[in-house]
Amino acid sequence: MEIKRDFVDRDVPGILDLTLSVYPAEQDGGGPPAENTGDGYFDQPVDYFDQPVDDQPAYLAEMTFHLEFDPYFTAQGTLLELNRTFALDGQTFTLQEAEIYPTHLRLTLTADPDNTAWLAGLDLYLENEHGERFEKSLGGITASGDPEGEGMGTFWLDSPFFSQGEHLTLHITGVRWKDKDAPPVKLNLAEGTAENLPEGTWFQGAKRLPEGWIVYLVSPLMENRTMGSVFSRGAWDEDGNYYEIWQFGSSYGYWDETAQERVGEDRWYTEDFPLAGLAGDTAYLDPCYNRMAAVDAAVPIQ
Repeated sequence: MEIKRDFVDRDVPGILDLTLSVYPAEQDGGGPPAENTGDGYFDQPVDYFDQPVDDQPAYLAEMTFHLEFDPYFTAQGTLLELNRTFALDGQTFTLQEAEIYPTHLRLTLTADPDNTAWLAGLDLYLENEHGERFEKSLGGITASGDPEGEGMGTFWLDSPFFSQGEHLTLHITGVRWKDKDAPPVKLNLAEGTAENLPEGTWFQGAKRLPEGWIVYLVSPLMENRTMGSVFSRGAWDEDGNYYEIWQFGSSYGYWDETAQERVGEDRWYTEDFPLAGLAGDTAYLDPCYNRMAAVDAAVPIQ
């Protein structure tokens, strides 16, 4: 098991107390499994509409570890002021700086205010002159928001600090955009139709239950077979009333109604979520991105 703690807006402290509370995998009194809603891919339990409650389990033990970090590794780093402007799929960005630490590397990008789209995500890696690659961090933060807009501004990658290379190049192979003038996604839940869905995503269907609707959409897997969030955590009806989406579910592949089996697990994933209390047939969603593009951009760093 690995625990990763990212210090996004401040330096790593010299001392950290890590407290672990241990509880058994199965709690007593859990009762029988929840009843499913039914057929095919509409198989969510009936309590799927309940707002999650953060119940504290019965802990068996609590252990605190007092950690003191070696400042040789936590306090040192290299800041490279770059200010290199480049084009990316018709939009303009400036690679402002790179921060190289023993634990990670951070890249800061700023967007040209005349861009027509926010930067919603990048597929990228670093490579040195020896062919060593440094990928996006796994098990922790990979990107954080641009303080000047809605897109991403800072990207976190594995650190080349201990490598023998002297020259680094940033390679960008894919990009996701959120167009500034894009309309919201419109779902007709009763008819199973959709407008303005993100590129590559399709509306698989929805089921009405007394508590509301369960919505199913299928999207392409991202790099390393990851399943990302396609929509923000809320929806609106025709009258502009807002409905919070408390939870999302995701699974590899999608249900093929004809074959009566799950297929496409190497390319697609299904995202489902409840719209509790939505009485009408129409829902509007705010997508995290609208379109994707494969690119081939190389930006020298050092």
